Amino acid sequence: MRFLIDECLSTLVADLLRAAGHNALHLAERNLLGQPDEDVMAAAVDEGRVLVSADTDFGELLASRGAPSPASSSSVAWDGCRETAWACWWPTLRC
Repeated sequence: MRFLIDECLSTLVADLLRAAGHNALHLAERNLLGQPDEDVMAAAVDEGRVLVSADTDFGELLASRGAPSPASSSSVAWDGCRETAWACWWPTLRC
C-alpha cells in the first residue's frame, strides 16, 4: 500500500510502514513541509497514496468536497508512544 505521512507525525511512522513492506513517504521527503493542506492532499491524490495524519482538518476538508467516506481514525502505538492518526483516502476526488 502507498502512504503519505503528514508533518504532524514522526518520520518514524514512514520508517515503520516501509519496514512492514509498504511504500511510505513523509512530507519531509517530498519537500512539502509547511505547505497548505490542499497541496498535501493534492500530492497524495496525484500519487495514489493514503494520507496519514493526526490533523483533523483533512477529514473536514474532504467532507466539504463531498468525499463519500472521507476519513477514519485509529490509535497507533510505537515505542510506548500512542497517537491517534487519521487515514484519508479519496481515489476519485480531485483537488
